[in-house]
Amino acid sequence: MTITTGWRSRWLLPVLALGMVFQLTACGDSEADQRKAFMTLLQSVPSQPGSVPPALSDYQKKQLGPFANDYAILTTFSQQLRQSMAVSLKPLLEHVSQIRVPQDYLTQRDGVRSVVGAINLLGQQVQAAKTQADSARRNLSQPQEVQVLYERVYSQVVSNRW
Repeated sequence: MTITTGWRSRWLLPVLALGMVFQLTACGDSEADQRKAFMTLLQSVPSQPGSVPPALSDYQKKQLGPFANDYAILTTFSQQLRQSMAVSLKPLLEHVSQIRVPQDYLTQRDGVRSVVGAINLLGQQVQAAKTQADSARRNLSQPQEVQVLYERVYSQVVSNRW
């Protein structure tokens, strides 16, 4: 009986060790893969002024890991900006497009005044969104190679916009 137990323990230990090696190998260096995927995503963000970073799919969020939260700062700011502009600028443009002759200035005056009040709030809303994005960016801890690329995209999307 002791001979069989010794035989099992001699084979069991190497098999378990080999199994652990395979598990660790299968995990890989996911942080490096996530960092590469994030850098590729940042490089694909359009560089034109006023460009909007695309939203992430669930697969991309999983692929980016914790870097998805860093990217969310950019998309959240863009969404807040678009929403604020839609609420403020769209009614103003509708009122202004109805003005065709000088007499229309008089008839549309009250409507335009109320819309101009919403435009004044637009500056405050944009500044609040920018402040929120800036404070979230300050709390990031990124590798140097990612940080340089992220700062470039951040300045295109947030800083240089307003």
